[in-house]
Amino acid sequence: MQLVKGLNKYGMHPVIKKLASYRFIEENSTLLKKNHIQPVYKNEYQLQATLVYLHSMLNKEALFGIYLLNVNENGELWNAMSYQQRQILLHGELMTDLDCLPHFNVGDQLILLPCFDSELNHRFCEDYQFLLLKQNKDIVEEQLKNLKDPIELYGIEVLKNGFCDFIWIKSFENEHYLYLEDFKSIYVFNESDKVFTDQCILVDKYSKKIPEMIELREIVTLYQHQKEEVLLEYLQDHQFISKKVYMKLKKKFLGG
Repeated sequence: MQLVKGLNKYGMHPVIKKLASYRFIEENSTLLKKNHIQPVYKNEYQLQATLVYLHSMLNKEALFGIYLLNVNENGELWNAMSYQQRQILLHGELMTDLDCLPHFNVGDQLILLPCFDSELNHRFCEDYQFLLLKQNKDIVEEQLKNLKDPIELYGIEVLKNGFCDFIWIKSFENEHYLYLEDFKSIYVFNESDKVFTDQCILVDKYSKKIPEMIELREIVTLYQHQKEEVLLEYLQDHQFISKKVYMKLKKKFLGG
């Protein structure tokens, strides 16, 4: 869609270092480095990728916190419990705290750490004690250093379940449409190839528009059906773009 080029030209372009997500990453940079992750955020894609890794590590810390809390609270009773009894207790605590942690399911497997495969996620979620056994120390440490690409492992699920700032709007077969509020942009993610294929900045530098979900869904529908003229009119009518930008885009791309 040629109109998108014009929208991206006149759209707002925030300074990444002024964003809350950037500050959040900087505040947790020690945790990232401890887990062999070097923060990178030259653009919004790198920023979101870093957030995914960061939330994974925060989940890992939360799981360790659940373990420590149970050991300390149960005292001598913990030592008297069987391996299985301890794990039942840990799993119950995790289920209680689950609403506070970004997560998703792949089949029956709960994924809290998308930078690791489902087998390691199984250990963290359902057999945490295995990770702490002395005889497993070396192999576990090696596995934790071997970070995977979350998108390659789990695709769209990583982007729509709280591990980053993307907000899912709607999907058409293998194409998923997501939104970033800080960048006032819609992004197209192809599930088959597991790559972003397009971006459309919705708000120009003269507008203070905060899009609502119902508007985003309508815009995605117009975009997906290549209705350029209707889309341009919609953006102007709903104050995404100024009259000045509207006239420039209409003249250049629609001949009006």
